[in-house]
Amino acid sequence: MKQHGLTAGLASLLALSLAACGNGGEGGSEGGERASRDRGDGDTEIVRIDTNPYPSTYTPAPSGVTLIRGATVYDGIGGELADTDILIRDGR
Repeated sequence: MKQHGLTAGLASLLALSLAACGNGGEGGSEGGERASRDRGDGDTEIVRIDTNPYPSTYTPAPSGVTLIRGATVYDGIGGELADTDILIRDGR
C-alpha cells in the first residue's frame, strides 16, 4: 500500500515537471532560433538565440602510420573478417 502512494507521488512529480517544460499554449520560437519578448511599452523585441553556443574546438592529434595485424573486424551488419591487417594513415 505504501509503495502505491510513492508511485503516485512520483507520477505527480513527473507530470508537474513535464508541465513546466511546456510553453503554456503560447506561440513558441521559430526553430529555436528566434523568440519575441514584449518590452512593456507596446513594442516587441526580437531575441536571437545562438543555436550552437559551444562550438567544437576538436582537432585530431597528429599521428603516424599504424598497422594492426591479425585483427578480427566486424562490419556492423553481421559480417566478420578474421585475421585481418588494418592500416591507419591520416586518421583513416
